[in-house]
Formats: sequence, structure tokens, C-alpha cells
Amino acid sequence: MSYWLVASNFLLVNMFTSIGELKAGGVERRGISTLVVTVVLMVVGVAGALLAYGVLRGQIRLAGRKMAGVASAAQVEVIGLDSSGNIIVKNTGTTVIPDGNWEVVVDGQVVNQVTNAGELDPGETLALSPGTFTFQEGMTYVIEVSGPAGATAQYVYSP
Repeated sequence: MSYWLVASNFLLVNMFTSIGELKAGGVERRGISTLVVTVVLMVVGVAGALLAYGVLRGQIRLAGRKMAGVASAAQVEVIGLDSSGNIIVKNTGTTVIPDGNWEVVVDGQVVNQVTNAGELDPGETLALSPGTFTFQEGMTYVIEVSGPAGATAQYVYSP
């Protein structure tokens, strides 16, 4: 690979440059100076770098948009259980969580799926039933809820 690079560079320099004047068949010819070739090669290099930058900039922007989508997932928090045993979820973000399905998981086991729970405005709470699951005194449970727009939260509960 490097042989071809050296050979092509040698041919370019010899084809486009000459020091002083050349005589071919008794006729004087002037070649392109080394300075002109250097400037042309620099312009080609800068143009190539700008082209590569344009392509990479597009890829970086695309990756940034994907990361922004991840960062903008809805933010919720389980703030506790009410007297009926429902899990209280609060929207702690700044965006409305759209109407959709919620899932309640206790200790890794899905205990209830709530459909069409309605929109959840910022600062608003929602009561999710644990279904038929009953919490026992003296036990510790890990409660996970997940909902629309990437809303997820965990809560450790000990009745």
C-alpha cells in the first residue's frame, strides 16, 4: 500500500513540477513550479477534510437526536401506597404523560396491567391497583411501574 502511495506521489511531483527550465527536443518548456503543486495539493486536502467533516457532522447530529429522545423519557415517581393498597404514581417531569397502558410489577412478577389510565399532567398523581396481589406485614417488596412515553419508576415497600 505504501509503495503505491510513494509511487503515485513521485509521479505527480515529476509530472507537474520542474526546477528551472526543461528542454525537450531543443524546445524550452517551463513546468509547473513546486509551489503551485503544493498549493493545489493543500486545497485538495482541505476540500477532502471539509467533505469528511460534513458527513461526520450529520452522523453526530443524528446520534445527538437519538440521545435527546432517550433523555426526554417521561419522569415518574412512586410516592407510596394509599389506604386502599393502590400504588400512587406522580408525574415529576415537565411533560404530559399521554393516555396509555401501565404495568405494575412486584418482585419481578407482573401483578396488574392498567389500560387507558388517562393523561397524567406534570405534578399530577395516579392510583394504580396491584390487582389481586396482597402485601404481607413484615415483608419487603420491590414495586416497579412502567407506563407510556417511557415512564418507569421503582419503589421499595415494607408494610
